[in-house]
Amino acid sequence: MNKLHLVIEREFTTRLRKKSFWVMTFVMPILIIGLGFVPAAVSSINEVDTSSR
Repeated sequence: MNKLHLVIEREFTTRLRKKSFWVMTFVMPILIIGLGFVPAAVSSINEVDTSSR
């Protein structure tokens, strides 16, 4: 059981040291928010264009 704890601790610390982990930790939430915002913005632009005709 002690060896399992050591393996888990090592894997966890090696992942935290990687730059890609930290980049994706901050980039993914921004991408998810952007994917929700872009369709709403595009649909509001289309509504403005069709109402002005």
